[in-house]
Order: sequence, then C-alpha cells, then structure tokens
Amino acid sequence: MKIAHEAPVSLLRAVESSTDFDFLISNYIMNCPEYRTLVLNRPKTRITYLDNGVFETGRAMSADDYVDIIKLVRPDVYVVPDVLDDSQATIQSFMDWSDLNPIPSGSRMGVVQGETLTDAVRCYRFMAKHADVIGISYNSRFYEQVSEGTDYWQSMVNGRQSFIRTLHDSGEIDAGIPHHLLGCAMPLELEQYRNAEFIRSIDTSHPISCGLEGHQYSKHGAGFKSKIKIADILCKDVSAQQTADVMSNIADFRSLAAELCL
Repeated sequence: MKIAHEAPVSLLRAVESSTDFDFLISNYIMNCPEYRTLVLNRPKTRITYLDNGVFETGRAMSADDYVDIIKLVRPDVYVVPDVLDDSQATIQSFMDWSDLNPIPSGSRMGVVQGETLTDAVRCYRFMAKHADVIGISYNSRFYEQVSEGTDYWQSMVNGRQSFIRTLHDSGEIDAGIPHHLLGCAMPLELEQYRNAEFIRSIDTSHPISCGLEGHQYSKHGAGFKSKIKIADILCKDVSAQQTADVMSNIADFRSLAAELCL
C-alpha cells in the first residue's frame, strides 16, 4: 500500500522524503502562495494525486477553477468533484465532468458517497464502471448505521471496515481497479485490510496532526483522532520538537502499515 501525508508548508519537503507520492489539496494551491510555489517546484518524478478540497471546505471548488488547477499541477490522479454523503449528486457530478470537452488529462478518481449503505453501494457500482480509481472516505454519514463504536471516530473506523467487507463478501469489489483510502481516523484500521490487494494507496494527515499536538505514536499508533486540521495551520511555522514528533510518527505509521497489511 502506497502512503501519502498532507502537511503544512513548513514540513512539506521533509514529509515528502518519507512518503511514496504526493497528495495535494486544490484549494491550498489556489489560496496559499507558499504552498503553490512548493507544489510547482516539486520533483517532476513524483507521483501526484490532486484532491478537489470537498473535505476541507464542505464542497468541491467550481469546475472551471478545478480545471485550471489540474492544468497547472498535471497530476497523475485527480479526484473528480463529489458531494458529501450524496450518492446521486456525486454520480451526476461525475457524469457532468465526463461531458467536459476536453476532459483534463490524468486518471479520474471517483469517490463513493451515500447517506445510506444502499446509496453507497449504488455509487460504488457506478464508479466501478466509470472511474479509473475508486476512493473510499474515512468518514461517511452511513458508517454509523452499519457499525458500532465507543465514540464517533471509532464508528467511522468500524464503518469503513464494515462497508469494504460488505462489498468484498457480496462480490461487488472490482479488484482490477485501484482503490484509494481517503484519510484514516486511526492507524489500526489498516489491520482489517490485510491481503486486500485492491487497496493500492492511502492518504492521511493523522501522524502529522498527532505530532503537531505533541503526541508520539505508541506501538499501535494512536487510538484517537487529532483535533488539528492541516488547513488551519497550513502556513504556520512549527517547532523543532513538533518536527521531530511528526517525523517519528510518520516512520511509525509506515512500519505499522507494513506490518498490518502483509
């Protein structure tokens, strides 16, 4: 499983040295000149995924603005604009994007959205037919309907595990299409995807956010979700101790992922 981590500007280059690919956020590129400069000067050999920013802002940026960012960044994979927890609107958005002339170059990631399990399965079936990569978010409203947890984030962990297991056990998974895990509430979630070779990649800011709060991973990572959002500290400086904690967490996350996903 290939791993990427979102990070603030002051840590971006250091984090890149310890990840397999770049996962970039479109609205950061548009709104933060320092971030944009680093992105445009990144090594051209780096594999790059571009996200439409729906998680950070609540809605994807306009198609025109997003097309401009795609042309600027030239990602290998970009997330087609989706609508949080709305399968029909997400499917329609994907179809509208497919009608663009020309469609921006790059592999298209279709994100599975839905308010209920039935909605999400319908959305998955559509993406399996039309998308080049399938993205499955770490927090969806219907996860609480299909799982139990001691708190909200544990429900999100259990819910995505349950959803992927349901797709697999019912024969819905198309293993020929790369699947990407969008975010990660707790690293131990990955244990459930042992031998799930269709899951090719994951992006998460979890080890970075925990490190910035002063939390170092234990043997099992961290059993909580940090309150820090990268968007809120994108252009802020970090201390030497925070940097050390972040880099330690990244190394531990990679070791844990390798151990859990063998």
